[in-house]
Amino acid sequence: MTRQEWLEWGLILLAIASLWPKILHWPGWFWEGVLYLMAGLLAILLWVRVRRFRHMLKEQQRLLGQGGPPFLHSSAGRRQGGRGAPG
Repeated sequence: MTRQEWLEWGLILLAIASLWPKILHWPGWFWEGVLYLMAGLLAILLWVRVRRFRHMLKEQQRLLGQGGPPFLHSSAGRRQGGRGAPG
């Protein structure tokens, strides 16, 4: 795992830990601020991971040269007969 992935996982664990003061009904504006900060960080993290996934998908499509994985374009992988088959 890269350093960035370790940082992402650490932020996810901190965000989960930030829920506990709310669950335990600890009073204070500080815990509310931490909760909202973590929600914002998780939104940014989601955006980063979606971008990374899209980049990997485009790279695979480029390497395959077909515009996508082969099982999406050929009928060889389709199951004949059985449940859900037409006919």
